Amino acid sequence: MNLLSLLALLIHFSSHFYGHCITNNIHLGSETTLDVPMLYITGLVEKAFILETSQPTPNFQAGLIVEATEDKDGDLQLTGQKGEIGWRTATYGQGIERLQLSNTGNLVLLDEFNTIKWQSFHFPTDVMLWGQTLDVGTKLTSFPTNSNSFYSFEIHREKLALYLNSGNFKYSYWEFNPTKPQKISFIRLALNGLQLFNDDNHKIAQIPSKRLQRLRFLAIENTTGNIGFYYYSTTTTKFEASFQSLRNKCDQPNLCKANDICTLSKECSRLEIEGFSGNFCGNRRVDMQEIRSAISILRDENKKMVNMTRETCAGSCMDDCTCVGALFTSGNNECYLYEEVRGVKEVGDNEKVSTFMVKVLKKGSNGLKRWALILIVVSDGLILFICLGGLCFYILRKRR
Repeated sequence: MNLLSLLALLIHFSSHFYGHCITNNIHLGSETTLDVPMLYITGLVEKAFILETSQPTPNFQAGLIVEATEDKDGDLQLTGQKGEIGWRTATYGQGIERLQLSNTGNLVLLDEFNTIKWQSFHFPTDVMLWGQTLDVGTKLTSFPTNSNSFYSFEIHREKLALYLNSGNFKYSYWEFNPTKPQKISFIRLALNGLQLFNDDNHKIAQIPSKRLQRLRFLAIENTTGNIGFYYYSTTTTKFEASFQSLRNKCDQPNLCKANDICTLSKECSRLEIEGFSGNFCGNRRVDMQEIRSAISILRDENKKMVNMTRETCAGSCMDDCTCVGALFTSGNNECYLYEEVRGVKEVGDNEKVSTFMVKVLKKGSNGLKRWALILIVVSDGLILFICLGGLCFYILRKRR
């Protein structure tokens, strides 16, 4: 049964009503299916549009075109104007009978027994919809414009975390840990917050929304890396954030460039560090300089050491020529090493629970070598002068 090839697909939120696309509106909360004919019909082209009604609350939309093609059975595809395939579900041969859009925004492919063979909820990007669940090990990703780095929201057994991924580096900059030491199995976005569940399907924690309005989706901002819960405001007719993980502008991982610091006035300023070069391999005469009232918001789990002292933390960075900075947290005696100085922010004295240090060349290390050479030459010359003078004095005295 060579039936289904989807040439165009669009799923998005909208607060507008496009009644001109169909003759009959589909009411809010309803579902619709597009049945595929049992026999292959050459030239079959069917269109279906699922649109929002005139309800004031925004709904999901989907626009699609179904066309009969050769050698494909239930394969959902996105193609370009010239027919080139840009994406597919690879579900051909699995007996797909219909496509269905639920009132939660989940797009599914079903067989004749109503068994889900593919669903969009299993392939999240940077958005998590209301009612959607994500298992442990899943992550959302967001890619900033004109940048080689990207942000990821990841679900681990012990915590939820936001990461900055840049080249070979992966830094966490926000974490949420359940108060009780229980393992996370999956998370679900409810109407009033993000819920965490264990293996027994019991809720063990929740990140609550800050407003009474019903949540619609969770998303990672591609400019700041901030994660937020969003509701639809009937006042502004826009989606507004009711919760954001990063409340301070200086907690944004890419706000300032490398070797910059975010000041208390939330401005980026260059770190003026005497003796900092960024490349210390081949030079053993180094030292660690503390940046007063400053910490780094980034954490590299691969460069983490525990049960350390401030001195041993500094020594670990000095012994590693690729290390350019270190963060020591006095509360739990943890040490983080860095291969780039990034995510540094200024803090007040009452917030200072960590010490951030950067590696620098020892003062006068190059001048010391020059003075040592000069001292050796002068000393040898003075000794030679004294010896020659003494010898001449002895000879003259002997002759007299």
